[in-house]
Amino acid sequence: MRSWEVEVDAALSRYEFDKALQLVEVADAAHIGGGRSIEKESRRLRAKALIAGGRIAFFQLRLDAAEEQLRRGHALAEASGDSGLTGEAQLRLAEVAHRKLDLPRAFAASEKARRGFQEAGDERGVAAVLHMQGHLHLAQMDTEQAQEAASRSLGIYQSMDDELGQARALELQAHVKCGRAELVAALADVSEAAGLYETHGDLRGLAAAHGMVADLSLLLGRMDEAVASASRALEIYGQTGEAFKEAGAVHIFGRINLARSRLEEAEADAQKEIAFHRKTTNKLGLGNALLLLGAVKLEGGCVEEAADLAAEAQKLYLEVENPLGEAHALTLLAQVALSEGDPVVGADHAGRALRLYRHIENPLGVGDCLTLLAEARTIERRYAEAKSACDDALEIFERLQARPGVGRAVLTRGRMFMASNRRAEATADIARARGEFGQCGDQRLVAECARLLNEIQHSGGSAEPG
Repeated sequence: MRSWEVEVDAALSRYEFDKALQLVEVADAAHIGGGRSIEKESRRLRAKALIAGGRIAFFQLRLDAAEEQLRRGHALAEASGDSGLTGEAQLRLAEVAHRKLDLPRAFAASEKARRGFQEAGDERGVAAVLHMQGHLHLAQMDTEQAQEAASRSLGIYQSMDDELGQARALELQAHVKCGRAELVAALADVSEAAGLYETHGDLRGLAAAHGMVADLSLLLGRMDEAVASASRALEIYGQTGEAFKEAGAVHIFGRINLARSRLEEAEADAQKEIAFHRKTTNKLGLGNALLLLGAVKLEGGCVEEAADLAAEAQKLYLEVENPLGEAHALTLLAQVALSEGDPVVGADHAGRALRLYRHIENPLGVGDCLTLLAEARTIERRYAEAKSACDDALEIFERLQARPGVGRAVLTRGRMFMASNRRAEATADIARARGEFGQCGDQRLVAECARLLNEIQHSGGSAEPG
């Protein structure tokens, strides 16, 4: 790789788009390579410049412009007979198709890229294709294939002592483990990746890794770590101007603010994210943002708005064929119905979401739905079924070390014990839930547990477990 190409890669990793573009323009104007002004080499250099320009446009979210430049670069690479460069163009086209949620086209381009790199004997290129295909498998919720791709990619990068490549493979592996709800293991992988990105000054990778650390920390109930990592990610994206990734960091902050009952701030985050995704017509991102706003509205008592937002998000998830998002939307619809005291509709939505979560092997979602089903059965006074569902949910959350889920499952079981006049057991569970929520920093639910314990005490039970 020539020095200008290395400098372009470095500039892109630091989001220095102006510098990268200047390097491309200089290379483009030269129309030569290796000191030889021959036509074949000139085409090759021009192809490299177009591919680099396409990458810049991709990072700036000018996806159509990126695709146009990459296709032109691909044609010149083919004309020059450089199979490795042809593979590079196809890999970048796969990235564009992935961002546009066109998975069949992304897979097809990635396979062409793999063949090009293999023909050129470019192992680093093959590893990059495996990395891309891992993300594509994840988008289809195929964690087995995604894990295989991540492991093969990591092995190649390790054999080449390529630490940045290893960081990307570790980050992908963390996404796979997160999809399987292996939260602690995922956090270890992405934290290692963050360290490698920091060492090499790769801001793009570092910001993405911090965003994932924040997400995992939130699921584990580690609020301080979530806030610190989300702040770091948002700071980097704010400096570099990568709006798509910044919107993702804003989404995480919205979830953090919701968990901390800072509803005005959470709504502002969700509205900012919605505006961005409407502008860029990203249906998956928009669905996520609408669902966040719906959760905020439900927490604030705006039940009808929450239901409308959940339904709109569900429609978008169906359009892009994202079963995980559809399950999330059904979960919110179940919460809406239960907040209105409707156990039949609530259980129906929770049951449909449960089937989806089980199909895509998402145990966190399964635990959430079992907790909601327990709430529905409690309203119906089917206490044995409610307890069984809570017990199953609690086993899942304890295994995953997901403290917020543990708190919700124990609180729901405590409410069931209250409803069935089993005061000592209710006291024990609600006191435990209070401790879990305290560790998570969820002061609203800490206060709710304290209120319930006070209610038990005044009804003739004990305020603390015996």
